[in-house]
Amino acid sequence: MKLTVHDSSKNNTPILIVDKIGAVGEELARQFSKDFLVVLLSPNPLSEKNEKIIYVPFKKRIPQAPDNRYSKIFIVDDGHSVTRESAFSFIEKAKESSCPLYFIGSLRNVDISHSDQITQSYSNSKVLIFGDLFDKNIFFDQKAQINKFILQARKTGKIEVEENGLSLSFPITFSDTIKLIIKASYLEIPQKIILLFYPHGVTDISLANTFYKINPNIKVDFVKGKKEKEIYIPPNAQHAISKYDLEGKIRDLELESSEDRQLKVIGKDGRRSFIKPLLSLFLFFLFLLLLPLMTTSSYVFLGQKEMAGARKSANLGDFEKSKKQINNSKTFFGIAAKTSQPLILEAKFLGMENDAREIREKIRGGQMVTEAGISLLDGSFLIKDIYSGKSRDPKSDFLKASNLLKNAVSVIQKTKAEGVLPNDISEEYVNLTPFIDLFSNSGDILADILGFEKEKTYLVLLQDETSIRPGGGIIRAFAILRVKNANISDFRTFESSWFNERLETEIESPFVLRRYAKLKNLNFENSNIEAEFVNNAITVSNFYFLASKEKVDGVIALDLSLIQSVLSEIGTVIVSEEKITKDNLIDVNLENSILGKKDFIALVVEAIGKNLENRENIPYFALTKQMGKSIRQKHLLFASPDTSYQNILTANGWSPSLWDNRSKKNDRVNDYVGFSETNLGENNINYFVSRSVSKKVILSDKGTLSSTLTISYKNNSKDKKVSGDYKNYLQIILPEQTKLTSIEIDGEKTEIEKAVTNPALFESSSFRPPQGLEVKERNEMDKSIFGFLLIVPAGDIKTVRLTYNLPYTLSSSQKSFDYSIKVYKQPGLTSYPFDLTFNLPDSFQTIEKDKISSQIKEDQEFQFLISQK
Repeated sequence: MKLTVHDSSKNNTPILIVDKIGAVGEELARQFSKDFLVVLLSPNPLSEKNEKIIYVPFKKRIPQAPDNRYSKIFIVDDGHSVTRESAFSFIEKAKESSCPLYFIGSLRNVDISHSDQITQSYSNSKVLIFGDLFDKNIFFDQKAQINKFILQARKTGKIEVEENGLSLSFPITFSDTIKLIIKASYLEIPQKIILLFYPHGVTDISLANTFYKINPNIKVDFVKGKKEKEIYIPPNAQHAISKYDLEGKIRDLELESSEDRQLKVIGKDGRRSFIKPLLSLFLFFLFLLLLPLMTTSSYVFLGQKEMAGARKSANLGDFEKSKKQINNSKTFFGIAAKTSQPLILEAKFLGMENDAREIREKIRGGQMVTEAGISLLDGSFLIKDIYSGKSRDPKSDFLKASNLLKNAVSVIQKTKAEGVLPNDISEEYVNLTPFIDLFSNSGDILADILGFEKEKTYLVLLQDETSIRPGGGIIRAFAILRVKNANISDFRTFESSWFNERLETEIESPFVLRRYAKLKNLNFENSNIEAEFVNNAITVSNFYFLASKEKVDGVIALDLSLIQSVLSEIGTVIVSEEKITKDNLIDVNLENSILGKKDFIALVVEAIGKNLENRENIPYFALTKQMGKSIRQKHLLFASPDTSYQNILTANGWSPSLWDNRSKKNDRVNDYVGFSETNLGENNINYFVSRSVSKKVILSDKGTLSSTLTISYKNNSKDKKVSGDYKNYLQIILPEQTKLTSIEIDGEKTEIEKAVTNPALFESSSFRPPQGLEVKERNEMDKSIFGFLLIVPAGDIKTVRLTYNLPYTLSSSQKSFDYSIKVYKQPGLTSYPFDLTFNLPDSFQTIEKDKISSQIKEDQEFQFLISQK
């Protein structure tokens, strides 16, 4: 039998409201009943009698509304699939009456895909999304911070802010929300999704401060909490309000009064369950069923604990203890694998397949990691014997160790590929990546590099990045390292001035140093002047050959950042009766530089060598991870005169280069951006300089790509005795055939002049520099490089903005393309923030993500998919 509703009043077409929870629906019904007849489908009877509201009990899984024509239909989403599925039956009813339909939901549980289906299914439908509701006498969503704070403020007088207090919420009163819903139902606007809250969210800490401002007796404290689910706000929605007096609304709650009222709790089910009398018996059987799960979990825990202990012992260099712990871990994971056999069947019965699968993955990952760990330790024992001179056959032992390490690498890579590598191991894996890649791709050359065939000689550059150069820092000192059978047979350090007494040949300085540093002849200190480290290696090797008549088998460069990371693992060293730690290393280096003592870095390196020689247990693994991290971040560099070796070093990231290994495709844009700085002042200013970088990619309607690159420098120094102005020759590295269109400095557009590079001209007494900004353009490694002088005064901020056209044009028929950008990080440079945004025509959009905000510590590559809408 069909239900029908009749009304003799003036407005005889009723409004239908469906609300499975009841609070929003009842209040809407009450307000609309002033002018209309209302049919309310709700599980709860009306709190007060109203002749204009026809109450229909919401008892069935899918509610049945009276078979009427309606002037408006409102459906309140309770977050359950049943309500969302039933919405489409009401759409059909709305179509019959040609009336508007409003689907109302919370920002916390809105299903955007479902909302889009509703608006697409019926042209006269709208989705209304409300914020975090609060009220004086009604307690809404317990997950919303506004309601938590209200309850805490009233009951305890103390507000607890979870985590860092930066989670966002969008508070709005219940009564204001009802008014906005009613108002939205009368608006004639094209937007299908309307947001019933203030556009700008409030952080938890700001919200807590508002409570405190209203009532200073309220205490605010920070506590641990679960990470909140990220709130998604539809980008194509329209906000119903642009201003909101949140503080005034909270004042109306009368927070100064202690809580003595009966709160109506929304969403709390007070009905007794028939299952409760059987709960005790059920829990007993549940315990029996969970016994394998509990046993397996315990052995997994023990396996993980022993694994963590093995890593810690290995990092400290105690391989004997580490070997015992890794074998214990292997045993525990083996037992866990056996006890987990019945787990899958029981998990299916209990509906815990995901939990069981997660445990099995932990077991699988643990077994594979312990297998790799055993190989790694066995190989490390052999290398330790080689290093200490205990090995009887160093070459044979090294080959055995190499095979063991290759096996460990293979297992770790397989574990990572299967997605069962533990997170903490994964972090260490990243720092070991340079060594893993080298062992995987070129383990055979290591025997030669480590001097098993004959003694090898390496030139080690000790660079000071507080005075930056394109290849790292100024070369304060160097060392000669001789290696035989993977053992250091000789290591001696020298100041860079060593060359002054021995070098008879003069080498002309490159343009930058000759023009702006007045350095006519190149010296060893400044010989790492190129971005390609292999070119710097050739230059310094030539310097050394001219001075000593000895050829070297390779060049290694390290800087203060690497030394800091080593000190973080081995602790304090003594240099000239002064304690040097990772915390005071840079400051003491600055003091020595001011006093003209240029041998400080060499003395620290010697002190580290003595520290390691006198140790019973050397923290090999910890130091290896620090070196791997330094290789990735370009604080430890390598080069070889052997072309085949050098290609391997470059490909595996051991030798910094502008080389780009990305494939070229018609539907792919390979963008590139980087910059290289040269400190031309006689100071250590780079210790005080910070920078931030942003780039905007612009796609025109005609398919051309252009970009703006903005670099902001802040010179934090004030005392010119210590630092001073930053005289920086800045080189911008971009894709080949890039066309520079403009340069702005501090917002003012400059006149771009071609740089005067002929020494005969700029060294002439009559030379007058051009009025504009001199820019030198050159090509290297398929890159266009633009260089110019930039001075950042002490205590000042300087911003440079370059605009340029990229050598890419999209065809009119191209529907989508991949955008890839590689960000080059200069060796020795500290990390800096990098932001990437897009300016696209209305017909294009980015998929999944539309911007990047990252901290650049190493070369990074970012991928985007851009397509037509």
